[in-house]
Amino acid sequence: MSSDISEERLESALIFCAYLMEQKGVALVPIFERLEQELADLRRKNAALDRARRLLVKARAEGKVDF
Repeated sequence: MSSDISEERLESALIFCAYLMEQKGVALVPIFERLEQELADLRRKNAALDRARRLLVKARAEGKVDF
């Protein structure tokens, strides 16, 4: 999936897929699982980016970096 897809968009896709699964059954399970994985991956990447930003802010405040 494209990296510009938001968590909200993936959550909406999961909800819609769940609705379709209710109507059509297990045929859509692979798509649902893929969406779940994409959402988990995006959340993991966003969390790492947040941690990196906090680390850099702290290092700058402590004078450890000058860039």
